[in-house]
Amino acid sequence: MSEADPCRRALTPTEEARLFARDALRAARAAWSRPADADAAMMAVFVVLAADALFPELVSEGAGDRRPGS
Repeated sequence: MSEADPCRRALTPTEEARLFARDALRAARAAWSRPADADAAMMAVFVVLAADALFPELVSEGAGDRRPGS
């Protein structure tokens, strides 16, 4: 097994949660952009609501999918 890079630090739980929320928002937006079943659309709504409660700036900035305001 290779050694971990000593210059990199482990993510904090908050940083890990933020990364997970960004990925979840991308998946939710992808589900909305294509025809999906009702279950996938409803799950996407819940993902956006949960992410907005935890990290509202991610929802308003587009979660890295595009530049804010575009």
